[in-house]
Amino acid sequence: PVVGASAGALAATIGATGVDVPTAFELAASLAERSGAWERGAWGLVGVWGPMIREWLDELLPADADEQCRGRVHILVKRAPRLRAPRFEPLLLSDY
Repeated sequence: PVVGASAGALAATIGATGVDVPTAFELAASLAERSGAWERGAWGLVGVWGPMIREWLDELLPADADEQCRGRVHILVKRAPRLRAPRFEPLLLSDY
């Protein structure tokens, strides 16, 4: 199996579907440029990250990405509490 968290989840999915990494990088750079992320300083991705990643994945991943990843890629999604410092506890994937 391929396992990833956060950006690692994206990398695991891209790897499992055979997406060309240089193409993925070029598209990400182009989307960041188009969104104005580089000119926005420390707040560059605030408000644009979600839509930018959706577009990036829509363009990169093959139509059967779900089938290619089924049983091979495992991603854990966990909501962090808002307006509080997140509390992280070390957990093993086998705990789920």
